[in-house]
Amino acid sequence: MGNPSEPPGLRREFYDRIEQANRELARVREQVELMRDRVRADRSDGAEELAQFARSAEAPPELRAVQSRIDRGEFTWEQAWTEDVDDEDVRRLRRSARTFFADVAAVFETAEEIARAQGLSSDEAADLAFQELQRRKEADHG
Repeated sequence: MGNPSEPPGLRREFYDRIEQANRELARVREQVELMRDRVRADRSDGAEELAQFARSAEAPPELRAVQSRIDRGEFTWEQAWTEDVDDEDVRRLRRSARTFFADVAAVFETAEEIARAQGLSSDEAADLAFQELQRRKEADHG
């Protein structure tokens, strides 16, 4: 029997709330699984796009070298990017990527400064940055 000072229906209300919380927890778990599946799909799509580019003549030599090793089954892109691979080709690619992204960030910062000084919008600053990156790419590829 229940506690005599316990109001009638309190136990039922308690169990109803637990049941409601369990349903909500199950719903959240389903959403998490769906999101996890989407991330996995996006990651695999991105990895395939990266692999295709890495096999192309346009890819930098560091990238082609790592892709060649991946194609031979020595490791995966995920292992290479998460530092599970202690390899000189992978370290060289990481250094190259860090330098590239630092250069891109510097171009965007410079474009923002120019845009502010000239009273341009952030969209116009982005256009300036992309134009500069395109100019550099063309200069690199002759």
